[in-house]
Amino acid sequence: MAPSILNEKFENTILSNLIYNEEFARKTVPFLKEEFFRDRIEIIVFKQINNFITKYNNLPTREALTIELSNLKNITEEEFKQSKQLLNSLQTESNVDQQWLLDTTEKFCKDRAVHNAVLSGIKILDGKDKKQSAEAIPHILSDALAVSFDNRVGHDYFKDAEARFEYYHKKEKRIPFDLEFFNKRAIFVYLRELSGLNSSELSSSLSNIRKIYKKVVGHDKKWDLNDLWKTQKYKKYLKI
Repeated sequence: MAPSILNEKFENTILSNLIYNEEFARKTVPFLKEEFFRDRIEIIVFKQINNFITKYNNLPTREALTIELSNLKNITEEEFKQSKQLLNSLQTESNVDQQWLLDTTEKFCKDRAVHNAVLSGIKILDGKDKKQSAEAIPHILSDALAVSFDNRVGHDYFKDAEARFEYYHKKEKRIPFDLEFFNKRAIFVYLRELSGLNSSELSSSLSNIRKIYKKVVGHDKKWDLNDLWKTQKYKKYLKI
């Protein structure tokens, strides 16, 4: 692994490999989204790379991307200048472990997807999203947690026949649907995924959060994970 990669934003590593690493680009482009990037300049550059690969089924050169950037009508002169600087700073790394790169990019996508999903959930609970109700939160979180570079997409039907037969006939334990429980369970699963804690460690941490919750909303208030998102003090802890 190249030491320089560890010293730069991983977003830049992704952008570099989308230009110079064909294997990486073809495996990740279907899963990368502009909302996974936080910086406006990174989003501009990513969109041009993604558009080029999608349209021409080939990797873009820096020269081609510079021309595409100059043709944009919805960016300022300063944004064009910064986008060009970012583009010129992207370099190829020949000694990077390919599997590490894919695994780390997959984790990056999943972390950003989950983060965005939780922010969406908070907006819904705060009433700032008028298009969706609280019932949409489990679906939003589930989609985010399901982000995966699934290499079975486009599988060989004969080669994978045995695995698919097993999957189709697998018996799974099902429980009655309870929306309130599912909302709480989805948030619990998200916290476990984001923190890296096991269920026991997370339960212990939530016990401490429960104490903070009691101080915020009152000792006679019933513990409610959904209600916890609404408290301004908790949002401050999340730095939202």
